[in-house]
Amino acid sequence: MFLNRISLIGFTGREAEVRSTQNGKSVTTFSLATSKRFKDKAGNYQTETQWHRCVVYGSLGNITAKLEKGAHVMVEGELRTREYERDIQVGKKTVKAPAMAIEVIVRSLVKLDRPAKSAELPDAEEEASEEEAP
Repeated sequence: MFLNRISLIGFTGREAEVRSTQNGKSVTTFSLATSKRFKDKAGNYQTETQWHRCVVYGSLGNITAKLEKGAHVMVEGELRTREYERDIQVGKKTVKAPAMAIEVIVRSLVKLDRPAKSAELPDAEEEASEEEAP
């Protein structure tokens, strides 16, 4: 039996990017920041932020593409590594170098942001009359 599952709660980075694959399906990618806070040896609080590359396939990607930068979300999926070649500059010459990407293949996403508060608040007179009623 095997299990490859990851759950992350954090805030989205830049706006999601939607691309089409060669077979016509959509792929959405976005970055997710998670942070932890700890005390260092001197007793000062430090914050460490990790960035995660999230990849979403299909119709869930269409929903994900509407997320704004800074949205508070929980994602669940599987961790996947992918090898590719990238161009790097060595002196005046550009060469191909092997690289590795670690990605979260998102299977579910829950938006954790609270809904915006209503702009209209009840008048103080209305609140007082409701309190006086039996």
